Amino acid sequence: MAVSNRIRNEYESYNFFDYNYNTNTYDIRSNLSALINLTYSYRKSKFSWKTLYNNDFIKTVGIRNGYDVSNGEQYKFNIKSTNTETSQNGIINSVVEGSHSLNRSLALDWNGSYSRTYRWQPDQKILALHTDSNSDIYNLTLSNENSPEIRNAGRVYSFKFENIYGSNINITKQYKWLRETQKLKIGTSNYYRDRNVEVNALGYSVLNSAVNRLSIPESKTTTFNSIFSPGNIDAFNLTVANIATNSTDYTGTALMNAGFAMLDNKFSDKIKLNMGCKS
Repeated sequence: MAVSNRIRNEYESYNFFDYNYNTNTYDIRSNLSALINLTYSYRKSKFSWKTLYNNDFIKTVGIRNGYDVSNGEQYKFNIKSTNTETSQNGIINSVVEGSHSLNRSLALDWNGSYSRTYRWQPDQKILALHTDSNSDIYNLTLSNENSPEIRNAGRVYSFKFENIYGSNINITKQYKWLRETQKLKIGTSNYYRDRNVEVNALGYSVLNSAVNRLSIPESKTTTFNSIFSPGNIDAFNLTVANIATNSTDYTGTALMNAGFAMLDNKFSDKIKLNMGCKS
């Protein structure tokens, strides 16, 4: 478990003091990893299988207290907020490869691979309460369902998956020239990847569109832990609405094919020349 403290004192406009925030962050981290590597040789061939798996799980809670004077000292208000998020990041990579000696002068090597990366953020929770100017009573301010604000009270659900497929094949030919052994190597590389990303941002708001803003004062029944209880949701006519400007989803693909040729020339024990091309 990790704990960090961050203090922000900002002078954002013409050296005027804007706000002072003190944030304590608590992290719980766990990791799971696995590795396998198998190799088998048969006559003039060798086969290998290599697989790696890694998964990180992180739960973070941020608690912030402070005040804002960006509108002037006479309009100072206090703020306290929490940000809770759980994320899971992982990768699995598997490669099968082989090398073969076809004869004394010809060799072949190849590999095929698959990788999958992912990131889950199943439920990020944001909740911020603030006071009115020169007041000690904290309020949760919500707008109507047509214009929800995630900065005051919201939840974010997101995930990303990416699959990567790869293959390579190379042939090496040895031959004699100038009484020295020369090498010619040609090959090709091919990769394909696809990605899927989705982010859904939801903001708590008032179900009645005729109400522009609603302030819910903090009390024994409307604390950080209970403000969105079923009873309070019914009492204040609350709902969650999608925030299109903070939400997105897309899919993407990419394909790369390449070929190359390389010469490894040896003229003497002291002179060598390597050259090649790739497209």
